[in-house]
Amino acid sequence: MKTAVPNKLHVLDIAKMFGLPEADDFEDSNWMYLDQFGDDEREEAQQNLYNSWHDGVMYVAEKLFGEHGLILVPTGRGAKKDRPYFYKVMPEKSWQHAAGKIVNTINGVGMFRFDSVRDFVYVTSSKNVREAVLSHLRSIRDWPDVYGGRSASLLFESQLR
Repeated sequence: MKTAVPNKLHVLDIAKMFGLPEADDFEDSNWMYLDQFGDDEREEAQQNLYNSWHDGVMYVAEKLFGEHGLILVPTGRGAKKDRPYFYKVMPEKSWQHAAGKIVNTINGVGMFRFDSVRDFVYVTSSKNVREAVLSHLRSIRDWPDVYGGRSASLLFESQLR
């Protein structure tokens, strides 16, 4: 029996989805920044780095999920002060609407093509439109390649400035 596709994402999964650095890697790449601080200031500097990383990841996610009619709703707080770890994926209008946008993105790359949302659900062996959308979230990272615009990496970097 096929298990249900979860609609809850950890912020690290979101970073991986878009090919962005993980929090630890981001901190490691900013070692020169951290070296400026003494032991008593270092924890706050690390928190500031984490906040920058988290906000950058979520900026990218909100932009690209938004282009597909999806929103991310925080579902609980993490250990890093006021930054959530988990987000629930929800449609802005409807799962059908979001599926149509994902189909358009998928159709814009590669050689595979869906003729409709119904075809998308059927071909992907999904139980319903919601499941088809949730099982193809990785496809939304291709939006800049299809429609033009800044890649996830460039969006992330622009948020850090």
